[in-house]
Amino acid sequence: MNYPKQIAGIRIPDSEIAQKAMKIAYEYSDKPLFSHVMRTYVFGAFAANARRWKFDEEASFIASILHDLGITDEFEKNDRFELVGADAAKNFLKDEHYPPEKIELIWDAIALHTSAGIAMRKETEIAIVHIGAAMDVFGLGVGDLPKFIFDEIIEHLPRNDFKNYIVKKLINNVEKFPATTNATWLSDVGRQHVHDYNCPCVTDAIKNSIFGE
Repeated sequence: MNYPKQIAGIRIPDSEIAQKAMKIAYEYSDKPLFSHVMRTYVFGAFAANARRWKFDEEASFIASILHDLGITDEFEKNDRFELVGADAAKNFLKDEHYPPEKIELIWDAIALHTSAGIAMRKETEIAIVHIGAAMDVFGLGVGDLPKFIFDEIIEHLPRNDFKNYIVKKLINNVEKFPATTNATWLSDVGRQHVHDYNCPCVTDAIKNSIFGE
């Protein structure tokens, strides 16, 4: 788990709590997932710097590298994976006596990292995790990066067939906990990839409600 102090000009926080958070992410994440959460921070911080945003590097880093704990074998359970990861990070940080206001900020960043439109209206640290994850999962804005920046990020944090890996992880999460995906973006995954997935779409739920009209 040796990484340079900077990747593509982005400083990798090396405080004691940042190192402990990185150790948790590394211990419980598969190789493609760990590289993803690291890239999430680098991409997100790079985007924030390009916008000249000021942000808490340590809090943004911790939120980024812990944001997918909810889909790891160690932490996954019958709840939305975003909330599972947020709770796991919160419990770790409380045990480390991290400042409560920063714990809540990190909880929000992880819980909202898939919430398009909402995360961008919140604190910068929350937006950074959302932007970084979207860049790495969907490639949003990555084509606008200078090639040497992109090449340096991928050199230090290889993709490791991440596309296929994350699709399988999301399908597996929906298969295990289908009820948690009701009215969420993962319902699309269920309808397309999971046999006998039966969570109703929002319009069906409205039409089938108890009201008579």
